[in-house]
Amino acid sequence: MRLIHHMGGLDSCRVFKIRGVRDLLHEFNVSKSFSRRQALGRIGPGFEPYKGLCIEPRERPDLVPHDVFLHLVKKKVIRTGVELDCPNCLLTEWHSLNDLSEQVSCPNCGTLIDSGPQLSDDPWRYRVSGLFARTRDQEGAIPVTLALLQALRCLDARGMTWLTGMDLSWNDSGTDVKGETDLVVLTENYENVPEFLLGECKTNKLIDGVQIDRLIAAAQRFAGTGIRTFVMFAKAASSFTEDELRLIDSRQTTDLNFILLTSAELEPYEPYENVRSDKIRSVAPNTLEEWAGYSRALYLKTPPEEVWRRHFEAREKAAG
Repeated sequence: MRLIHHMGGLDSCRVFKIRGVRDLLHEFNVSKSFSRRQALGRIGPGFEPYKGLCIEPRERPDLVPHDVFLHLVKKKVIRTGVELDCPNCLLTEWHSLNDLSEQVSCPNCGTLIDSGPQLSDDPWRYRVSGLFARTRDQEGAIPVTLALLQALRCLDARGMTWLTGMDLSWNDSGTDVKGETDLVVLTENYENVPEFLLGECKTNKLIDGVQIDRLIAAAQRFAGTGIRTFVMFAKAASSFTEDELRLIDSRQTTDLNFILLTSAELEPYEPYENVRSDKIRSVAPNTLEEWAGYSRALYLKTPPEEVWRRHFEAREKAAG
């Protein structure tokens, strides 16, 4: 939520759709500076699919990597500064543009450094700001924004309420259970039936059975309430592993559906605009139920009739 607020709102997070931007933020941190050339070297490769992306008003028809770089600077995703050598302790340190003057103090030994003689024709070195340097896989902040952007694109016409980073707790047979979800979305379908979504978002780390079962257990708390419940797994990587898909597929039920997203669905303006499949009828589903159907068709192997068969067998077994 802090990341979204920093950018100026959810719709202002579109720049993170660009894979090179995510690569740049992943590679560098608050203690590792880089040049403009290095930044463009990360943003530029494979840029063709993003030329039509709107991140801010522009005069030219196509977005170019340099526009993206300047946008990141303006949004303070990356900070401008210089690297100066201390003549006393002989260490090189980065100094932000805000701190720069004719003389700056060495953060290690306190010696005053004359900055002017060390400035070259292109002296600027950049660092990822502290907030964005922390958005690593363990927090998943950038994948969360990408997933919410697509949810907004698909569901906003029907009304959508969302939150991020929610702690969950409930009582199960006298035992207090705790969990968390990266995102929560509340919307409705064509019949005005409430639809509720819980989500787990990653960049590259694997989604394991414990995380899947945790979200399923939370979702099942809504059984019998009249609210349709869905679980989303979103990865900014290019694909799920076979093990991830097997774990998710094996947990399909008749009243719990999964929405699966990779970079193929997270990066375009419309989730399925680049998908060529007769199983997909629209570039953007309008309800969570439609979205889950598209995910099932693209990623999961167990057909709905098999899920129903397992359901009836489990019910008969429980009845004795």
